[in-house]
Order: sequence, then structure tokens, then C-alpha cells
Amino acid sequence: MNFDPKNFAKYRVGDQVYYLKLDAAHRASQTGEDIVLDFHNDVFGSIDWSVRPSGTLAEAYRDRAQQIRDKYDYVIVQFSGGMDSWYALHSFLSNGIHVDEVYSRWPLIERKYQAASNTNFDESNLGSEFEFTALPVLEYVKKNFPRTHVVIDDYSESLLGDEFILPQVGVGSTAIHYLKWNRRSQYEIEQERRNSNIGVVVGCDKIVVCAVDGNVYAYFTDAFQSPEIPGRSYEFFYWTPDFPTLPILQAHCLKDHLSIPGNATKYKYYRESYRDACYPDFPIDTFRVGKQLGNVVFRSTNWVYQCNPKLVKSWKWAMDQYFNNMDDKFISKLDNGLRVGTQSVYGPMHLIASNTGIPNFGNRIHNNLRSILS
Repeated sequence: MNFDPKNFAKYRVGDQVYYLKLDAAHRASQTGEDIVLDFHNDVFGSIDWSVRPSGTLAEAYRDRAQQIRDKYDYVIVQFSGGMDSWYALHSFLSNGIHVDEVYSRWPLIERKYQAASNTNFDESNLGSEFEFTALPVLEYVKKNFPRTHVVIDDYSESLLGDEFILPQVGVGSTAIHYLKWNRRSQYEIEQERRNSNIGVVVGCDKIVVCAVDGNVYAYFTDAFQSPEIPGRSYEFFYWTPDFPTLPILQAHCLKDHLSIPGNATKYKYYRESYRDACYPDFPIDTFRVGKQLGNVVFRSTNWVYQCNPKLVKSWKWAMDQYFNNMDDKFISKLDNGLRVGTQSVYGPMHLIASNTGIPNFGNRIHNNLRSILS
């Protein structure tokens, strides 16, 4: 397999191009230039987003799953149990489209330091989504789709070393993020030996919609992860230049949903509106904890400090080398000054509809938005 960069966004800093955000932020800090997110702007920028694509979302999800199936000899769906990966998997299986492997990774050693709970919805309890969210689905797939390999990868042993080596190809969001992504199942390894064309499907991500002065816009963010492992063909299920109408159709469905009186102010979190508009089959009673506040420091990995403080210290030193040489404007901090990640980078705004009457909505509403749009 060869790494295909077309599936990922690029960060542009002047005339330099980066696939890794931390490297782009480091360069921009040196030059004083801005970071520009380029998620296939040549493709998505050439389309009139105000024209609603034909068909339904269910049809688009089905067609996208079939497109991936037709492209690869061996299809892996990486599954966490969250809405995005759940619906990607659902789009295959509910339409009779074969998935060769469902791969879910968790550090099961966490149970030595933190008990599972389905009543604690704090972000620090993310690990409990294994027992109460992912595992029931994995068991269902194993029972009802016997041709599909179901892999629960316990990467606990990866957390037991003394030193976190800063990888040459990329920097994970957390120490365990890189360690867990640097893994393959025995089935994938065997397919590599056979020189099979392997596609790794990830549920990235939600197109973001905002309403400003009655106008509705959609845009991409860099919520997705940078490529960590060379030699793997990743397929973002929802965002791809191979099926550019999919996020546009999602944006129109969100606009229609927000047009219903009360829906724009119904929920605290964007993901709930997204579920109602774009993921109607997702079980509403699924256990989910709050979203992580950072993209480098997660409260859900605090238990690793108890498990292996030497590894955490080594990882923290490695990450500090980036943060200490990075302009503060690129760093996300809590009120207490703790550096928890990098600031989001946004792609161009695409107009979905004008004069909708929808009240202001979305997380890109700020004082500078009108100047961005002008």
C-alpha cells in the first residue's frame, strides 16, 4: 500500500505545504504567517453549495459505502461506537455491503485505575464507551455477520514503555493516540503479505454549519487527525473529493432541520442537531460522554499518569518542544492557562442559503465573522 495524500487536508503556510498541523503551526510561528486549511479547495470550491444535491442522505451513504467496497480488496472500518463511525459501519451493513474487518482499539488496562460507569457523562469517562457503547455493537456484528472479522485491539502493552519517541512521520494528539494508531490487526498484516489493496475507513467528520444574519454557511475544520502511519490508505467516509456531494447534502439537511422553529436553540451541543438531521438511525439512548476540551491534552487519559508516569513525562517533554516554540495564537488554553491543544483551523465558508430566518447558530460566530465573509 502507498500513502495517498489526496484523502487528507493540507496546511499551507506561505508557499510551504504540511500534512501535520503541529509542523504547520511551528513554521507559521517562525514566519508570522497564517495557517490556511486546504481540504481539496480545488474540488469543493468549484461547486455551488447552494444547489442541493439530488437524492437522500440514506442513498448517499449507501453509494459511498459501495464506492469504497468497489475500490479495495479488503475494507476495514475503524469503529469507536461514536455517531460518525457507527453510521459509517451502518451504511455498509444495512445495505448488504460486505466489510472485511471491524477494528476497535481500547486500552483495557484502564480498568485497573478507573471503573466503568454508565452514569458518569464527564469527558474523563470516555473509556466507558467501550463497555456501554462499542462492545454491544461489536458483539452484534460478530453474531450476525460471521464473514466479518471483529477485532478488539487491547493496546495496553503500548503504554508500558518508559519513553515516548516522537515519531518522524507525525505527532499524535496524545501519547496514547500515536501509540494506538501505530497498530494493525493480524488480518490486516496478512492482507499486506498478499499485497491486497486495503482501505481503512474512518468516520471523519461532521460538516459544520452556521447561521449568520439569516444566511447559512458550511465549512470544513481540521477536526480530523493527521496521517500517522505511512503506507496505509485511509478513507474519510463523509469527506472526500471522490464523493463531494455528500457533505453538501448533509449541510442542506442541517439547514432544513434548523429551519424548524426552535431547533436552532434546542441543544447545547452541535452534535445533537447533527444527529437529528444527518444520523436519524443512530440510537438516541446510546451512552456517550461529553466532548473532549482539548486535542492534545484529554481528561479521558488522566489515568495514564497512574499507569505509567514515566511515559507521560516523556510525552509531555516531547509535546512541550512544540508548544514552547509556537505562537500563543495557535495554542488552545483553559482558563487556568493549561495548554490543551492547538486552535482549530477553518476552511472557506460555502453559502448554503440566504435569508432563511434561522437565528444565529454555530461555533464560528464571533466578532470577526462578518469581516471574514465580506
